[in-house]
Amino acid sequence: MSVVEQGVQDEPFAELSRFRGVFYNCLTRRRDALFELTDAVLCTDGPVKTLVGLALAPEHRRGYGALYGALNKGRMDVEQLRAELAGLPLPRAADGRLVLAVDVSPWLRPDADTSDARSFCHTYGRGEARHQMIPGWPYSWVVALESGRTSWVAPLDAVRLEPGADAAAVTAAQLRYLVGRLIAAGQWSPDDPPMLIVADAGYDVMRLAWLLRDLPVEILGRLRSDRVMRRPAPTRAEFALANPAGGRPPKHGSEFIFKDSRTWGAPDAETKAETTRYGTAHAQSWDRLHPELQGRAAWRDHPGQLPVIEGTVVRLQVDHLPSGGDPKPLWLAPGGHCSALKADISGRWHQCGRYHTDEVPADHVAETPDGDEELRWSCQDPDAVPDVGRTIITDEQYDEVRDSADRFLKEHGLALGGDDLRGLVMEILSGVGLLLPPGDPVPDGTCTALHANAAGEWWQCGLPAGHAADRKQRASHDAGEDLWFEGDPDTIPPR
Repeated sequence: MSVVEQGVQDEPFAELSRFRGVFYNCLTRRRDALFELTDAVLCTDGPVKTLVGLALAPEHRRGYGALYGALNKGRMDVEQLRAELAGLPLPRAADGRLVLAVDVSPWLRPDADTSDARSFCHTYGRGEARHQMIPGWPYSWVVALESGRTSWVAPLDAVRLEPGADAAAVTAAQLRYLVGRLIAAGQWSPDDPPMLIVADAGYDVMRLAWLLRDLPVEILGRLRSDRVMRRPAPTRAEFALANPAGGRPPKHGSEFIFKDSRTWGAPDAETKAETTRYGTAHAQSWDRLHPELQGRAAWRDHPGQLPVIEGTVVRLQVDHLPSGGDPKPLWLAPGGHCSALKADISGRWHQCGRYHTDEVPADHVAETPDGDEELRWSCQDPDAVPDVGRTIITDEQYDEVRDSADRFLKEHGLALGGDDLRGLVMEILSGVGLLLPPGDPVPDGTCTALHANAAGEWWQCGLPAGHAADRKQRASHDAGEDLWFEGDPDTIPPR
């Protein structure tokens, strides 16, 4: 069973020999027959079409009865095997980060009418070289990629998708457990760059980024060319200047239509590079774009308001393809923007450990359940913020964070204007349970009550000043995007 014992002492072969021993230990019943069957599958020339033919392979030294007995009665400790796979030496990108790819690969079973839980699997190239839906078992795979033009990958996990399963939810749970195993195996530490997860257009990249927002990962996925995104909603002051007559503020900004270049505007970043196979590669990116979510399908059971999942959209255009085909533009969506800056600022606040509320007005301070006025916030898990509300920082504290963010951006060759920098800092601080000072209400004759939404933006009530209380005898306030009551967390009563 050991290749080292046969005189091969190189390190890769020693690692292979060790893993063969580990795999053997993961087999709990009929291990000898299953181990030889695995060897036969890996060493047989050509595709395996029948089990009887596999029993004739030289690596399978038992009869075909033992083969069927191993498949029917054999057992494997799957969790132990998953943990061992996560501990193997894994390929990495040039910057040292782990790059994981997710995809669905079907095991087609068109003739197995009695097989349980088959689904219609999308295939291309079978028979007449066209798209077909064939019954089979789809599997969600996660593999580690290496740099360069190679088709070799390191398989880390595979999960079978049941009929009607939510692929994004299953993949998110699969990635969550895998990332935990990789961290436990020492493959990632807090000083390392986040793991990069690459997905195809079949995945909802924005939703995947939302489900994995508390993990040290970044999502990069391909988007369909018919997508429509939205820009950020205007602030209260911007809306008041653009609409002197008043009205309900919009929940979303203007449209960004992939197929309509008139809606793009100037890109936030742009670069060109010469390549040997594709000619000139022209990349453009637009920051703070988000999809307009609807309360149906995967978001039907989402508690509370639907989130605004902002991110960067990248358009990549090349001169030509090696195959001679039409080089259509490629749209990509990294799950989030300026993630390195977020981690840097979050780390600064996390190192502080706590915030003293001596300089915050008493009616704006939320206490912890034990009565301590020093609120501790976790910068890794936004959901860990207590329901009692978030802390309003002082102007001096905001200036400190803004200056550190500006220095960080300039060190990395980036620069943001005043409003863009303030919006980014506001988003980061909101994620760790902190709010910017609200400023003075707009004197437009409406109620002056204020409320901070999930993104940390302060909204002023749009109802007439002195409006009546509702039937619950609590003054309800409405800013178009949010509805709140006096005394709720993150609110300031009318002045």
